[in-house]
Amino acid sequence: MPQTSKDNLLNLINFLGRFKDLKRSGWLARKVSSPESDAEHSFSLAFQALLLTPSYLDRCRCIELALAHDIAEVYSGDMLPGEIDAAEKHQKEREAVCRLSKELNAPTLIELFDEYENQETPESCFIKSLDKLDNVLLAHYYDACHRAPQPLFEEFSNGAKKYLKNHPQKENETAVNIIKILEQ
Repeated sequence: MPQTSKDNLLNLINFLGRFKDLKRSGWLARKVSSPESDAEHSFSLAFQALLLTPSYLDRCRCIELALAHDIAEVYSGDMLPGEIDAAEKHQKEREAVCRLSKELNAPTLIELFDEYENQETPESCFIKSLDKLDNVLLAHYYDACHRAPQPLFEEFSNGAKKYLKNHPQKENETAVNIIKILEQ
């Protein structure tokens, strides 16, 4: 276990609280009642990775990537696609994850962030596809529970299918197949 000071522990407590409090902007923009937080989204993604990771991928690495993929948003904020320039968004998130890494004495957070953002490993590509899928699954759930003033599933399903079509790789097969099942 890494050396943990009282300051690191207090920083961890603060981070976890803020991560749990941070509601996802996409759901807020669509006026979803009781939308999920970033922490809930990351847990959902990690749980999907636990259950759905193909045998040729490193399941533990997938879970690590899932848990860490949005942590920067504690400081950078959860921005809607297109809200700011992609390079500026990446810069803000990179600065945020560097800050978190220092505050939590956890240099591996930078490594996980870079791996996910660069999309150069099969595991990071798989988690990105599950990230898209998670929005579809939650839109389906929100629709079934009437948690938004308008249907959400079709919008999020179409967005995920567009991304997956533009990134045709073996790691996307799970997400593609699950979306097909939900559309039946």
